[in-house]
Amino acid sequence: MKSVLTIFLLVLLPVLSQAQNIQNYSDSLKTALSNATSDTLLLKINRLLGFYYQDGNSVTALLYHQNQLELAKKLNLKIWEADAYQQIGYCQSWNGNLPAALEAYRKGLSIAEDPASSANGWGYFNFSFSKSPEEARQSIEGMIHYEIAGLYSRSRQYHEEKRHLFEAMKIGERLQNEKILSISSRDLGTAYFYKDMLDSAFYYYQKSLHHYQHSPYQYKIGLLYGGIAAYYGKKQNYDSAKWYYKKAIFYTTNSTALKTLSLVYQGLSDLYLSNGQLDSALQASLKGIEIDKSINYHFGLAAGYTQLASLYKMQNQSVLAYAYLEKGRAIADSINDAYITHLIQFQNIGFDEKIRLQELEKESIQTKSKFRTYGLLTGLGIILLVALLLYRNNQQKQKANAVLKEQKEEIQSTLEKLKSTQSQLIQSEKMASLGELTAGIAHEIQNPLNFV
Repeated sequence: MKSVLTIFLLVLLPVLSQAQNIQNYSDSLKTALSNATSDTLLLKINRLLGFYYQDGNSVTALLYHQNQLELAKKLNLKIWEADAYQQIGYCQSWNGNLPAALEAYRKGLSIAEDPASSANGWGYFNFSFSKSPEEARQSIEGMIHYEIAGLYSRSRQYHEEKRHLFEAMKIGERLQNEKILSISSRDLGTAYFYKDMLDSAFYYYQKSLHHYQHSPYQYKIGLLYGGIAAYYGKKQNYDSAKWYYKKAIFYTTNSTALKTLSLVYQGLSDLYLSNGQLDSALQASLKGIEIDKSINYHFGLAAGYTQLASLYKMQNQSVLAYAYLEKGRAIADSINDAYITHLIQFQNIGFDEKIRLQELEKESIQTKSKFRTYGLLTGLGIILLVALLLYRNNQQKQKANAVLKEQKEEIQSTLEKLKSTQSQLIQSEKMASLGELTAGIAHEIQNPLNFV
């Protein structure tokens, strides 16, 4: 009975995950988890529960993804293990522990970059709508590059951020994976926006919108609409900016992407402030703070209280302004020490990694230099060997020519001797014949005389 119930719940999960406004979604997952009778079901459900809590309670999400990791190792499912490290990295990033996030991402990337990891491809279709285990492996590799870019963005290492985003896009283009392409181009747009390169930002936002329109993955599309809204706000096109903020809120409200929704309300508050609409700005800011409280999002609360303090100050409500400013500072102070420590550790990791890469590059150059030297020496050896063989052949040829010349001369001498002997023989024959003829004539002459 438990098996039947679990299978039934798992059939419903995709439907429930698409309609994330259903309140009992997590309860359904937990019921399925408690009734699961196999490790593969436990693996899948832990992953889904991790996803459910990621943007609302990343600490709880971390626990589920750690369970996913242990089960993946137990089952020797490498692509699931790589994915678990990716999700752990994401949770650690939102928990503010950037070094732990980078460590998890590196472990996941090491697995995802190995083609052998797709040998056991059970459940490959769970990863970015993949059509094969190999495609799943590469899609996880692309997603890890995408999320590492987010770490570098938070540590203000923008060159590394863009490098990883472009790497993710390259993989997305190779796989024709609209999910990877949509979110990577979206974050590239945001990266250029904060560098005040608005034309480049809008170009990548438009690319992202195109890929979202062709992708079954619509989660966090609100971030894209929020980015486009911020672009129009910067261009002082307030009507378009407001329209896109409203669109971002519409697509984000009925989802678990509550941190995204909080950011959108903060952006909308800034837009109202630019238009001098203080009351509307205040309402938007308070909504953002309400969301941050519901998920205990300290970074959002610190920013929200500071924003609220500025708005109350503009309304000449000094007491409220000071109270919220102090609240914002208190939260910021409570997270800054740990965050700054983690940030320094992360930057040190980046520095150590650069040194390691430089040493590897140096070793590579030295190795290449050795190979070139060995190659040159080998080439010279071959040339010398060929030259020696040619010289030896030439010497043997000269000796052979000398022998042939000597034999030719001997044959020529012998031939001349034969010709001389032949001439002498002919002459002797002639003389002998002449002698016989003379004797005959003399005999003939003598006979008549005797006759007389």
